Amino acid sequence: MRTPLSLVALSLLSACAQAPQTQWQAGNRYGAIGFASGVEASVLDGDLRQAELYTIRVAIMPSGTMPPHTHPDTRQMTVLEGEVWYGFGEAIDLATAPLYRAGDFFIVPGGQPHYARAGTEGVVYQESGMGPTATTPLE
Repeated sequence: MRTPLSLVALSLLSACAQAPQTQWQAGNRYGAIGFASGVEASVLDGDLRQAELYTIRVAIMPSGTMPPHTHPDTRQMTVLEGEVWYGFGEAIDLATAPLYRAGDFFIVPGGQPHYARAGTEGVVYQESGMGPTATTPLE
């Protein structure tokens, strides 16, 4: 059975962890996302457990991968730095995943399985949505 994981809980597990500091990350506290090696997140605004708007910043290390997962809510995504292949489905398929670069904006519908793979320089992206939310890994 898949267990939803709150990003708040995940970020609190390693609150002392820090992603490499870039212009978009300076001053934000990052925590590891347990099911995704080399991926860290920081809740910038909002309470992910409440029915309110929230904003999360995610950093994926160079060539790192966020495995397939889902969220109950729709998320608005903006790539801040680097590039990322962001695809949909229960298995990673970079041949069909669009490549997004700094400045690109896209939508991830709620309940739809998706994954991400950072480019060789890594990626920082920001996502916003309406809580309450959770993350359910598919692996």
